[in-house]
Amino acid sequence: MKCSTCTTQCTDCADFELSVSEETNIGTLKMVRKVLLQHKIKPDDSITGKIADWLTAKIGTMACVAFFLAFANLPFAFPRTLEIVQFIGGTDIPLVLMPLIMVAANRTDKIREMRAAHEYRIQLVYDRIEELREEGSE
Repeated sequence: MKCSTCTTQCTDCADFELSVSEETNIGTLKMVRKVLLQHKIKPDDSITGKIADWLTAKIGTMACVAFFLAFANLPFAFPRTLEIVQFIGGTDIPLVLMPLIMVAANRTDKIREMRAAHEYRIQLVYDRIEELREEGSE
C-alpha cells in the first residue's frame, strides 16, 4: 500500500483512508495494522511542552495539596505572615495556576484527538481486512 504523497508506505497521510479502501492484499493490510499497533501516541517534544507536562504532573499531586494547605495555615503558627500569605494566596497562586490548568486541559485534548485519530485508522484497517475476508468466503 503506497502513499500517493510519500515514496514509502505511510500511515499518517490524508490519503490513508483512500489507500486502505483501495488495498486488496490482506497481507499488506496486516502489515499496516501491525505498524499502527506498534506506534505510540506522543505529544510534541518541545521544551515548553515538556515543562507544561512536568508542572501539570507536579501540581496535580497530593504533595502539592499538602504544601498549599500548610502554606495557607502558616499564619496560625506565625501570625506576622498573614499579610504575605493573603497576598500570595490571593493573587500570585491563582494567576499562575489558572493558565496552567488551561494548558493541561489543552494538551490533554490534543492527546485525546491524536489517540482517537490513531484508533480510527486501526479500526479502518480492521474493517477492510474483515471486508476482504468476507468477499473471499463468498
